[in-house]
Amino acid sequence: DAGEWDTAREELSRLQEIDPYHEDILNLQKEVPYRSAVAALHANDYETAVKELVELYNIDPEFKDSPDLRKKIDLIVVGETKTRLMDNMIMVYVPDGSFTMGSESGESDEVPVHTVTLDGFWIDQTEVTNAQYAGCVGAGICESSRNANNSRFNGENQPVVGVSWHDADAYCRWAGAQLPTEAQWEYAARGVGRNAYSWGSAPPECKLTNFGGCLGTTAPVGNYPDDASWIGALDMAGNVQEWVHDWYDDDYYTVARSKNPSGPTLRYNKVLRGGAWNDYDDHSLRATNRDFSEPVVSHNNVGLRCAQE
Repeated sequence: DAGEWDTAREELSRLQEIDPYHEDILNLQKEVPYRSAVAALHANDYETAVKELVELYNIDPEFKDSPDLRKKIDLIVVGETKTRLMDNMIMVYVPDGSFTMGSESGESDEVPVHTVTLDGFWIDQTEVTNAQYAGCVGAGICESSRNANNSRFNGENQPVVGVSWHDADAYCRWAGAQLPTEAQWEYAARGVGRNAYSWGSAPPECKLTNFGGCLGTTAPVGNYPDDASWIGALDMAGNVQEWVHDWYDDDYYTVARSKNPSGPTLRYNKVLRGGAWNDYDDHSLRATNRDFSEPVVSHNNVGLRCAQE
């Protein structure tokens, strides 16, 4: 039970003080959260299981049956959903934890790679649809999409595009949420590992996501279940790019705080995350890729999803 694992942690802490680099001690650092997670799973204590598994991934992502543990994390967290009242959006829970943000193999604005710690939060499972956005327009809060009359983009279940950052921000506030921070978005897409894409490290294909010449327009949201991120969020690597909360600064990672960062103070552009239906470069679909646009501008390949803390 939980008491037994608390005792085990206390004993491990005592042994670490004696010889922190002994091989047996290093193995115990992994074994304790592993066994604690298994015990929590058997007890249906999903919150503890997720935290223990995330701790283990931070120590050694290859420990024992790491792929199976990843699947268990997926199954647990995907099961944690709720429906937002204002727009019937399904949200998935992202547990608190630390992850590696950025990429040494990416663009110059993706470094330095650094550790970020976030409190738990909820994020929309899919991008906001035209039908959902219409509710905000009807309430007199949001401006109509610039593509509202374009049959190529205005299907009810297609993601809303042709909205500025200000439109996206207004929508999320109307829905009782807010735009995710850049760090929240990347954590929801990538998790604690260093996968290039939301689904893993395999290169993008048309069966995985909507990009390049796959469709030539946006797809209905949630149309690619195999692109699901570790917490069950969909379309985070393709379909449309997404506005996030933060102002864009190409050097921000050099000064970003490690706990719940929310971007620099006032700048000229807002950050865009995720690839889009018209991105032909695989590089643009990576979970760490950063793009930007003026907040007053709208695009036919940029939409939104919301978050709640």
